[in-house]
Amino acid sequence: MPIILLAVFLALMASVAFTGASALAKTATLTFPVLQVLFIRQIVVVTTTLPAIVSRFPESVTTNRPALHTLRVTGAFVSLAGDIWAVTVLPLATATALSFTKVLLAVVFAGAFLGEPLRWPAAVAVLIGFLGVLLIIQPAFGAEHAWFYAIPLVGALGACAAVLSVRALSRTESNATLLFYQGVSVGVMSAVPMPWLWVTPDLPDLILLVSIAVCSTIGQWTSVQAVRMCEISVVGPIEYTRAVFAILFGWLFFQEMPTAAALTGTVLIILACVSATASRKDTSSPQKIQDKTDC
Repeated sequence: MPIILLAVFLALMASVAFTGASALAKTATLTFPVLQVLFIRQIVVVTTTLPAIVSRFPESVTTNRPALHTLRVTGAFVSLAGDIWAVTVLPLATATALSFTKVLLAVVFAGAFLGEPLRWPAAVAVLIGFLGVLLIIQPAFGAEHAWFYAIPLVGALGACAAVLSVRALSRTESNATLLFYQGVSVGVMSAVPMPWLWVTPDLPDLILLVSIAVCSTIGQWTSVQAVRMCEISVVGPIEYTRAVFAILFGWLFFQEMPTAAALTGTVLIILACVSATASRKDTSSPQKIQDKTDC
């Protein structure tokens, strides 16, 4: 199989795995608190990253940039918890589409955070993307639970903070250090309320909860491998097929069907994200691999 086809296949696998994790989380939160779902996810994630952390010890736990790590893990916690909470209260396709706004937010804030100029094509793409957001959320204006739509947007802001922090940290920190601080810190943050929130799972529920983490891990691994095999300009846009799989999974498993306005908004957000990413000069930089692994 040509390497480019294998990379595309792995990128599609990542989209299916991430969407599957979201669908499983939507099911799990019918019984378990959002933070318990996240806590068990982190246990599995930290377990799978232990070899990399241990092999680089003590370097993996050493840093001279604690403030930036704090910003990063806080953003990651908000992003991960927000993603799970969003699929709990919103249709799967809606939550997925709104989560893509992290790309647009990163383009906006990269100037202030990393000194990257906001070029006019990217600025136009951002405006188009947020027009898509308005199309998706407009039916909720004035509704009792309109604030639900803010959850994935806050999660996207957290993801933006985490991704920009990683890009700054990756200049001085090893991958093992990045893995250690996010994996352990997010796990500890989600563990704090467990004495009050914990619901003891039976065996089928435990399998469900662990499956969420397994799907997320598969998604991260396959996305990283795809980026390593092929240019980000080829495999990067495939991430947005998650919107298609979210619509399919939402229809099959939750009897959800997006409106015409929501579908139009989703298309606008995806086009805006692809355009904004393409307008950046560093689309093929090594840091993109780390961006894919952490949020």
